[in-house]
Amino acid sequence: MKLIIPMAGRGTRVRPHSHTVPKPLLPVAGTMIIERLVETFIRTLDRKIEEIVYILGPDFGQDIKDQLTAMSDRHDAKTTFRVQFPALGTAHAVACANEDLEGEVIVAFADTLFDSAEKFDLDGADSVIWLKKVEDPSRFGVAVHEGEKITGFVEKPEEFISDLAIIGVYYFKDGAELKRQVNRVMDDGLKGPGGEYFLTAALDNMINEGKVF
Repeated sequence: MKLIIPMAGRGTRVRPHSHTVPKPLLPVAGTMIIERLVETFIRTLDRKIEEIVYILGPDFGQDIKDQLTAMSDRHDAKTTFRVQFPALGTAHAVACANEDLEGEVIVAFADTLFDSAEKFDLDGADSVIWLKKVEDPSRFGVAVHEGEKITGFVEKPEEFISDLAIIGVYYFKDGAELKRQVNRVMDDGLKGPGGEYFLTAALDNMINEGKVF
């Protein structure tokens, strides 16, 4: 399994701390945010992470690459670097890893902090999205559902439609299908708020084609 980690964002919400250190490398209780994320997957996934693909901004220096490589090595995973420039949204970020999108993949945005005491059983699942109930869904992409079935996604809804926010972690059994869908979003010019290409548009396409989350 591959772990795809987009981390090219500027971290504007945590400035001034992110002026000198990228947000995912900021420490929380002595451990980098991104390492906490990776350790959560190492502990909770029911299969091994063979490779970690880091999607970086163009100004990430060799010292940062060395830190990330050392982290991958600690978990016996191969390291791959890709670059996102310019930053055109979450779908574009994933598409920057086109060469790596095959087989089982986890996409986890690098500033995501979550924990779980249980193992994630992915057997039999085509795709999985990690969600969290929030008080102010207008700040997030949300999943629209009927019962336990997800029927669509909305980015930063202006009116209440769901309080299940997408936390930025996704599993795809078929990375090649994810590749097809994120590239389709950009080829079709499907821009969302702020003129960006959102991963939720690719997920909507998957649902429209019969995929179940």
